[in-house]
Amino acid sequence: MAETKFRHSTARVPRLYKEAGRIVQKVREEGGSFKGLVFQTKQRSLLKSLYALVAETLRHGSELDAMLRKTQILIKEPRLDPWLTRVLITDLLMFTLPFIAFFATKQYLRDHLHVIGFAQTAWSVAASVIVVNLIVFTYVWRAFSEPIDPPESESTEGLSEHSENDKKTD
Repeated sequence: MAETKFRHSTARVPRLYKEAGRIVQKVREEGGSFKGLVFQTKQRSLLKSLYALVAETLRHGSELDAMLRKTQILIKEPRLDPWLTRVLITDLLMFTLPFIAFFATKQYLRDHLHVIGFAQTAWSVAASVIVVNLIVFTYVWRAFSEPIDPPESESTEGLSEHSENDKKTD
């Protein structure tokens, strides 16, 4: 039997995604500061995009973990980098989904309902706007669902250090 040689994918992954995956992994596994890791990047032109992508990936970490468990994509495709996969899914859902909604609606209207021209564009834009509003709604919902007061350990931690330093200077 002839042995098949392992073939790498020809798809190139942009540096932004590779760097975001590396930062997300360090934060989740080693507990590093994501802001510090983002600002250590050598690619200054990527800073804003990298910050947004890492922040969103970390913010939705539990949902991404559940999605990966449910789909078993990391088991079915063992060559996938789990951290890069999380970043790519985040990018797809948060930034690309409105474009997909626009073009999918436009194609559906043309192919199945035979709607063309201004009406086709208007309905496609409406679908995209609805998707954007759903994404914004989830952000707002999550923000209002977060606790208002910081956990007790965080609020007293800084005070105890400060008060000990004050005692030493007196």
